[in-house]
Amino acid sequence: MEEIAQKVENSETSKLVVEHIMTLMDTSDEIFTLKFDPNDKYIACGCGDGAIRVFNVKTGKMAFLLPNPKKYDGFLFPITCLRWRPVTPESKVQNVLVACSADGSLYHWHVTSKKLMHTFELGQYGNQFFCLDFSPDGKQFALGAKDKTVRIMDEYTKTLVDTLEGGMGALGHSNRVFSVKYVKEDPNLLISGGWDSTILLWDLRSSKVVKSFYGPHICGDSLDLRNGKILAGSYSNKDNLYSIDLESFELDHQINWYGEEFKKTEDKKPSSLYSALYTSDGKHIIAGGASPNEVRIFKNDPEEGHKVVSGISDLNSCPLAIDVAHSSNKFAFGTADGYLRIMNLTESDE
Repeated sequence: MEEIAQKVENSETSKLVVEHIMTLMDTSDEIFTLKFDPNDKYIACGCGDGAIRVFNVKTGKMAFLLPNPKKYDGFLFPITCLRWRPVTPESKVQNVLVACSADGSLYHWHVTSKKLMHTFELGQYGNQFFCLDFSPDGKQFALGAKDKTVRIMDEYTKTLVDTLEGGMGALGHSNRVFSVKYVKEDPNLLISGGWDSTILLWDLRSSKVVKSFYGPHICGDSLDLRNGKILAGSYSNKDNLYSIDLESFELDHQINWYGEEFKKTEDKKPSSLYSALYTSDGKHIIAGGASPNEVRIFKNDPEEGHKVVSGISDLNSCPLAIDVAHSSNKFAFGTADGYLRIMNLTESDE
């Protein structure tokens, strides 16, 4: 096991300090997706063997193992995305985890009882699902797919209510969709991105695209929203991190991966990103990807140029998924060799 603490480098010009808390592993399969629960007690990992592993964040022990319910002649399809269902006044059951699989299945798990509550088969479309996101009120969720569509599902009835797609002169995705995000300030709006290097803004009332932005090649959960800005991580070793204005849908900032030559050699190119997101307080950006295998933390301050404040470099395997805690300074990333690392962001007094 590689020593992550030795791979962390904090900028001498920043008070931010990144510290390694623990490294967990229960599989050698990829960790494609991970999420802290709403109370930051657990962190759930969706893996390449189709299982969901839920760890206790405080103890580091695996609290629950939710196995893949289906096998195909011994082959297991990976869990590609998962989300904890939002806790709302209407929620009768808490600790519900919703996961989508590369075989076109959708699972609702009650984590603490390890009960599979519901399975919805969308495989009749010959499809694969790569991403999902809940609406702010928890009543609906969106699914991004191999067939270039975004499906809107009703959470209570578990039924398909709309399919967002192009065709007949209407703008839509022309390739796989790998990231979807509801706009919290306006639940009628949804953004999506994928292999067609285009980010689309959908109006759910009309099921139409109202704005588009070409550039970021989205290959993972690498879209996020904060204070009217869209963060987009691109699978590119050139322009890999974008800040886009939500209102104008134009480029706000191109974020420099190596800002001020922080830990960069002459032959190094920026990582091709799988994941990018804001921290819960919005003060920082965390992103990670492959070739080179790195995770970087940026100060989210456009006036100062989104400076790099910390980096975790020269990883043995690429980080595929990153998430941040809701009410603490923790963040976590999962890699293609099955390791889960939990880190801490602190402000130094020095």
